[in-house]
Amino acid sequence: MENFDALLAILSGVLIRLGLPLAVTAVVIIVLRKFDNRWKAEAVESMKNAQNSSPSKPCWEVNQCSPEQMKICIAHQNPNSPCWQLFRTDQGVLKEKCLGCEVFRHAPLPTGD
Repeated sequence: MENFDALLAILSGVLIRLGLPLAVTAVVIIVLRKFDNRWKAEAVESMKNAQNSSPSKPCWEVNQCSPEQMKICIAHQNPNSPCWQLFRTDQGVLKEKCLGCEVFRHAPLPTGD
């Protein structure tokens, strides 16, 4: 009987020493996965909202450029490219005018695909 009690005490100690931290770790993993899934769903929803709220007009219409300005505008000559990409400086920096433009601010974020 003493051997059984000693064995039971040892097994209980091992279970508490190893089992409890493993159980707590498993619960934390489950909770973090739920948060991660919710955050991913929120990010997808916000990207959809950003794409739906982007102006459908090109920058020359939003900024009400004159016909003379449109003739020399590289964005007007390349309507399939994002206008702010065409107006970058030689160092790759966006111009100040583009940073405040509604077309740039409402453009959809690039995906990592």
